[in-house]
Amino acid sequence: CVQGGTTAIPGAFGCGKTVISQSLSKYSNSDVIVYVGCGERGNEMSEVLRDFPELTMEVDGRTETIMKRTTLVANTSNMPVAAREASIYTGGWARRARSGGHGHLGDSVGTCEPAWARVSGHGHGPVSPRPKVFWGLDKKLAQRKHFPSVNWLISYSRYLRALEPHYEGRHPEFPALRRRAREILQEEEELAEIVQLVGK
Repeated sequence: CVQGGTTAIPGAFGCGKTVISQSLSKYSNSDVIVYVGCGERGNEMSEVLRDFPELTMEVDGRTETIMKRTTLVANTSNMPVAAREASIYTGGWARRARSGGHGHLGDSVGTCEPAWARVSGHGHGPVSPRPKVFWGLDKKLAQRKHFPSVNWLISYSRYLRALEPHYEGRHPEFPALRRRAREILQEEEELAEIVQLVGK
């Protein structure tokens, strides 16, 4: 993803959305994290409330809890529809803040909504209301204990062109490695289909 960009990370229960959201919250270069749990199960939000204070980050050589830059908006699935709708508007406010409408929040704001997560990353790009990066979480991978359960064959990024200067200047070998990795994954998928046909 790029700074100011959007990422969608949908997935079934148990695919690791919460863990990915926590990891992105910890390692992103955002000044503020707004974590919107809209319609989430109560135990998942309690896990966030329990785990986030224990996550730390390095700031100017000091170790601090990420809760210092995190705002949690919790509306669990058993709450009224109106309350859940209010949390969506809060997430929208955070996205507008990320585009620069609210300078007091800092230069970059990351919004994590577990069922439809948007985060900031490397590079720069225009803020878009529609996700331009898609990480498809695969239930079959999760069942095989493959985490993060991102299926790279159905995932994509529309920021590749915006990131080209970054890779050319710092990691010129990365684009070729990425292409080769996708080719290997595609070959593995095709071989798996052949094995299933032969097995039948």
